[in-house]
Amino acid sequence: MIGRRAREPGPTSSAGRRPALGPMTRRLHPAALAADPCRDQRGFSLVETVVAVSIAVLAILGLAHTFGLGRGFIARYEVARAALGEAQQRMESLAALPPALLVSGTADSVAFVVRGSALGHTSWRVEPVDEPADGLGAADADGHPEDLKRVTVVVRWTHDRIELRRLFPGA
Repeated sequence: MIGRRAREPGPTSSAGRRPALGPMTRRLHPAALAADPCRDQRGFSLVETVVAVSIAVLAILGLAHTFGLGRGFIARYEVARAALGEAQQRMESLAALPPALLVSGTADSVAFVVRGSALGHTSWRVEPVDEPADGLGAADADGHPEDLKRVTVVVRWTHDRIELRRLFPGA
């Protein structure tokens, strides 16, 4: 049969004929798709590449920001650790004094120094405390209302402060 096309297998309607294709519809054979480079679906498109690069850039910027925050926290807490050490050292030096030398009142401020630069100041105060177990004030059993001494050491610096309190025996 010259001039006639062979019938292609495929879905048929109830009348036994193939459904009609529109005037612009073209059926392509898979071999024809592979031969046409414009219709080749393998590889990455430009949009996929731009999206992937954008996600990678956002991830890298997020990590860089996190590292910057971490360094800031390390520097901040370095000063806080030094302040706590200063407060503990001052408290231990006051504990080494005899109770008679711990005079009630506030002491002068001393500079709080970290790595050679003064960042704040350290102060302490001694307050008398009357223990309620032996009576209060004039009714005190031992006649000495200053049974204990509350020592408070405060270290202040630019962003924060640390306060330690401790009870010492009275004179």
